[in-house]
Amino acid sequence: MSWKWGFSGFITYNLFPFEHGDPKEIKEPIRRRARDILASYKKIASDIAQFDSAILAWGSELKRETDEFAPRLMEQIALMRPSPLIKWRIGQTATGYPFHPSRKRHDSRPERIPENGGGAGVRLTQ
Repeated sequence: MSWKWGFSGFITYNLFPFEHGDPKEIKEPIRRRARDILASYKKIASDIAQFDSAILAWGSELKRETDEFAPRLMEQIALMRPSPLIKWRIGQTATGYPFHPSRKRHDSRPERIPENGGGAGVRLTQ
């Protein structure tokens, strides 16, 4: 998929390390494991920091949790990079979050997020 989009490769991480068909079902595990999730962001940031770009794709199902955790991940990445990370998205929700890929067609293509598009990258519009 990455070569179709013009990238040489990709690595994937979840904002929350849980999987469920209904995102709202992972709210409780997020609360219980918050410390572990935040600790994992150092590893994720270290891996992502070696690249110049990242596709943001967490959707808007968990607004409160995303607003709490996504800026912390983006801050970790920024601390490990000498220059700003170029951010991409596969579309944007009505509330300004980058779409989760499971909510888009397989032939969707990423678009670059404008430099002023969301600061830490949580909501891309205000």
